[in-house]
Amino acid sequence: MFKLFGSIDRIFNEISTSEIREVIFVIYYLVQPVKATRFTDLPDEILLIICEYLRPIDTLRAFLSSDISDRFHRLIIEYRTYINLSVLSYSEFRYMIDTILPQLDPSDLILNNMHIPCLIDQFLSSQHRFPLMKISYLKLNECSTVDSLLTSWLSKQSKLNVLDVDQTGLDLSTFKSSDFSSLRDFLFSNKLPSSVNQLHFSGIGFVLHNQLKSSIASSINYASLSLDTVDDLQILLSQELLGNVSKLHIHLQQKRQGCKLQIGSLENIRTNSLLVLVYYDIAKVE
Repeated sequence: MFKLFGSIDRIFNEISTSEIREVIFVIYYLVQPVKATRFTDLPDEILLIICEYLRPIDTLRAFLSSDISDRFHRLIIEYRTYINLSVLSYSEFRYMIDTILPQLDPSDLILNNMHIPCLIDQFLSSQHRFPLMKISYLKLNECSTVDSLLTSWLSKQSKLNVLDVDQTGLDLSTFKSSDFSSLRDFLFSNKLPSSVNQLHFSGIGFVLHNQLKSSIASSINYASLSLDTVDDLQILLSQELLGNVSKLHIHLQQKRQGCKLQIGSLENIRTNSLLVLVYYDIAKVE
């Protein structure tokens, strides 16, 4: 049979009927060995599209390798360097802590107390297992306090450029301004790593006072802060608490009448080399 198919050209010369030719073509290709496409044969572009349909933790489970030269390990570099621990179950969080993170050294890290209470504290308590010394962007969601454990860990982050503390998910009606005093004091303690040049604190209307002594870390040139009223902005500008900040983005939680510093709902204030962008939470003041 195979000898006959090997002489396919001779057969075509002897048979002229188009129907018979088509039958021979079909039979010839059916008996050819079929080459199956394996997963590893897929191009990188297709593999990355597949990863988009997976959760990041599942992508890491599937492709993370101890062999740094492994093709799949190199392919998922974005998943290895950007870690978001915000939307995990507790068992998945423990899996990340116990198995995945010790193999990684991410540049971007997001921690969130919303879905797992005290997740940030649990993360910090495991830091002896994975120091993570290359973080350049850190976001802390629903972190209402800054304790010595967090301060100590932050002081070791020599690559940290951006610190973002976001409280917009908290029910602030259940808190008093004094509940966030540790965050406020940390902000003006000058304890941040010298590598930090951007600072973002949102969701909390900080209440400032004249007893604040230290300024924001001298390395910071851009800061975005949420203050309670324009009175707190006046203290911030008059007490020389801004260090070397050249651009300041201020979100005021509420208006207050009778303050010497009167501004509209959106206004820019320039004082010497400092540009201050101010806006109100319109939903709260109207």
